[in-house]
Amino acid sequence: MNVQIEIWKVTRTLSLVVIGLLLSTFLTAAQLMAEVDVDKASGNQPQWISVDDEQGPSGYALEFDGVSNFVRVPNHPSLEPKTEMTIELWAWIDGPQKYCSRLLRKAGGLKPGYLLAADQGDRRMQIRFDGVTNGPRTIRAADNVLHTERTGTWHHFAGVYAKEYVAFYVDGRLIDKQTHRPGDLRHSPIDLYIGYGIFGNEYFKGMIDEVRIWNVARTEQQIEANMNQSVAADSAGLAAYWKFDEGQGDIAHDSTSNQNHGHLEFKSLSRPKHSATSLEDIKNPAFKAENLPGKLIFHGRYRHRSRNRDIDTPGELWIKQGEGGNLTALARLLWMGSYDLASGDTSGRLKSYQTGKDGAYNINLELQGEKVLLTRRGVRADCDDKKLSVPGGAYYNPNTRPDSYCADNIFLRGLNLEPGQSKEFHVYDWDNSGEALADYAIQITHAGKEVITVPAGTFKANHLVLKQLTSTDTWFKKRAGHITEYWVLDSGVIVCILRHREPYELQLLDYTFPEELDGKIVPKSVSAKDDPLTGYFRIQEPQRKNANPGTIIPVFKIKDTYYSVCRGMEIPFKKCPGGLEWALQTSMIGTTIGCRPDGNYFIIIRDAQSENFTSESEAPHNTGPRPMVRIDKPSSILDSTAPAPQTNDGFLGYYQPQWFPYYRMEIRKEKGKYYSVHLSPEQDGKWIKREGPSEIIPLENELGFVYAHRKQKIITQYNKDLKRYELVMAHMTPELRMPLVRVEQSTPAAELISIGIPSWH
Repeated sequence: MNVQIEIWKVTRTLSLVVIGLLLSTFLTAAQLMAEVDVDKASGNQPQWISVDDEQGPSGYALEFDGVSNFVRVPNHPSLEPKTEMTIELWAWIDGPQKYCSRLLRKAGGLKPGYLLAADQGDRRMQIRFDGVTNGPRTIRAADNVLHTERTGTWHHFAGVYAKEYVAFYVDGRLIDKQTHRPGDLRHSPIDLYIGYGIFGNEYFKGMIDEVRIWNVARTEQQIEANMNQSVAADSAGLAAYWKFDEGQGDIAHDSTSNQNHGHLEFKSLSRPKHSATSLEDIKNPAFKAENLPGKLIFHGRYRHRSRNRDIDTPGELWIKQGEGGNLTALARLLWMGSYDLASGDTSGRLKSYQTGKDGAYNINLELQGEKVLLTRRGVRADCDDKKLSVPGGAYYNPNTRPDSYCADNIFLRGLNLEPGQSKEFHVYDWDNSGEALADYAIQITHAGKEVITVPAGTFKANHLVLKQLTSTDTWFKKRAGHITEYWVLDSGVIVCILRHREPYELQLLDYTFPEELDGKIVPKSVSAKDDPLTGYFRIQEPQRKNANPGTIIPVFKIKDTYYSVCRGMEIPFKKCPGGLEWALQTSMIGTTIGCRPDGNYFIIIRDAQSENFTSESEAPHNTGPRPMVRIDKPSSILDSTAPAPQTNDGFLGYYQPQWFPYYRMEIRKEKGKYYSVHLSPEQDGKWIKREGPSEIIPLENELGFVYAHRKQKIITQYNKDLKRYELVMAHMTPELRMPLVRVEQSTPAAELISIGIPSWH
């Protein structure tokens, strides 16, 4: 198979991948992969494969194993177009790819550069450019289907950066085009990689051929016209061109005069000599931590949730206690192939910390008073017992997602805080160079004991709030004001963590040891004489960076029909047909609300509309069930009952949606015509116009109005049966209603809370 890689100084469609979401505290853009440990003598490098496909390339191509091999092209100015760029290649995607698998990249984390992803975490391909001048941090265009729909056959992919847009093409056809402010491309002085990303999970599995990079923005017509044939090496704007036609050897030659020849390599990973246990042991699903020192005091699994999206595979945690109370905590994240191992004393100070990722890196820190000994493999230059200075009196605090529940299990146990008390700490973590340590200040406040429901049950836990007081230049961009919340049992077991920045959440999913945890609350059971399905409930997952943890779900009856709320609209629900005795569901937004016989409430939210299902196990793992707890009616939710108007002028005034209480609508009359104006609050409490005025026309046979210039039939009316004002989506089946509460112009904005089914689907 002929593998040709072309780099153009023109804009060509390229899927951009967002990196830097997860762990790794030691990478710099300039040397991210410049010093990886490679072995070119082994047969594990990419393999030359003969191909001849009517729908794809012919000759030779390179096959990548998705585990450890790649093509590395040394950095060169010709690979760094300034104003326009196009990347194109042929690829055979061999089955589902790992999280953030890369076809091509010359970017370090979110440092300036570019990349083409086979998977961008959302299972879609993407072209991405980072660090463009005058633009946002990341500019990208993405595929419109999952990458698994592109598997098992050859496809031509192209990404283009033009002066005012970025575009992604598949088989010569435009898939996505996103506009941006004009700006020049910026680049990091690192090598270019084909078939590889940054971390161990980012290797590409499949075949690649005909790779071209241009320093111009190629058009759709140019891409389609040339994708099935070779191009001249001296073509205008062609910056690099790898045909992959060699068929043998460990060099992929660049056909252009720039001579950007690629080296077929693979990464080998040796283990730091201080490793407390081997990576092979830890990544084994049967691993039970017996070889860690001490007595087992906790073992459980945690559900991870990033930006309101579940990560399918749970993380796992072991905590063991040795003589004198010293602790060892091991967190294993199977979906990343990574682990974190921390040990410390009863004061919360870490004594050692090890982190690693299968096939990518392995780092060990020995914390000895005023110094740290660093041993590492696979990240920058290998080293053994490299001495780093420690800021005086500081604690080591690797507060990076998703490690929080490993090292923090040791750090938080040494606090001894009572409700209402706070402590300030001087802590340190890696600086952004990866060669030194940076210090900063944090404050931890005990906000009191709270009842919280997680998948493992309902607990009364200590609510601790960590606030960063000063900023520092670390890999994870720690800034003053960052908040992380913890819910911790008296025994020290963490049941829930919320990082506000992303947001990123951890919840205790289940546990095998001990048999029962302290603080667990057993709810009373419900019986047939109860109606547990109506009332107000809170989803026990903080969904926003602001105040209240969780979303409020109202459930109520109108006549004989149950309703809940989504986006301010009342959505009808029906009793589930068997299986879930106390449960309601709606196919409109794919949601089930229910109560188990033990009194625990839950909600299941589907990704999209779906057929009825009658058991929790039928719900996708990434959407539920999510625990809820019954609460009193929030004061922000006002009664919508109001006297009936006698004329259309009786509608004039201000309204607040009952289930969307932080917005306003005004109905006004000017020169004999009626208008609707939508308002939103400013921070100073004043209301400003958000939309309108939009003309509304009186109804013919009853009081009320319909919007004059909208395709949708939206009616404002008074409901005599329910004695309230409503907005009615009359164009929908069934009609959806938004109850309105009459308010005064001077009525302050309601507390900012989330009410109704979250639009996760």
